[in-house]
Amino acid sequence: MTNKREIPATTEVHTSHVPALVMLAAMGWEILPQSECENLRGRTSRVLLESVLTDQLLKINRFTYRGKEYAFDASDAADAVRQLRPDPTVQRGLVGTNQMLHERLVLGATISKTVDGDKKSYTMRFIDWISQRTTSSRPPRSSRSTVTTARARAAATSSSW
Repeated sequence: MTNKREIPATTEVHTSHVPALVMLAAMGWEILPQSECENLRGRTSRVLLESVLTDQLLKINRFTYRGKEYAFDASDAADAVRQLRPDPTVQRGLVGTNQMLHERLVLGATISKTVDGDKKSYTMRFIDWISQRTTSSRPPRSSRSTVTTARARAAATSSSW
C-alpha cells in the first residue's frame, strides 16, 4: 500500500487562467480555441481581438442627445479600441500601463460626437455594466458541459500562456 499524495498545480495557468476561463464560460462567454484567437489577432504582437471588440462595442453602446437615442459608428469603435492601446511615446512602466488599461476598461473611452452641429463627449463602455446588472439574477446561459469544455480547452492551450 503506497501513500501517494497529489501535489496541487501551482502554476499561474492552474491558479489563475483556468479558473478565470471557467468563470467566464459559466457567465456565458464563448471560449475560443487558440488557433481561432491567433487568426483573429492577426499578429502575435496584438493582444486584442479587434474585430470582435469592435462588433461588441457597437452592440452595447448608444448615446442620447436631446432625448433621442443614437448609435455609435465604426469609426467611434475604432477610436475606443485605439484608446486601449498603450501610447508608445508615453513611458508609464508596467504598473502605470496596467493602471491606465484598468481605468479605461472600467470607465470606458471618451468619444466626441457632433449631432445637429452640437459637439459633445460621450462614454463608450467596454463592459456592459447595465446588462450585467439586469441579468445578474438569471442563471448562467452555459451548461456544465460548456464549463467542462472550457477546462479542456484551457488545459489544451495552457502551453501557449
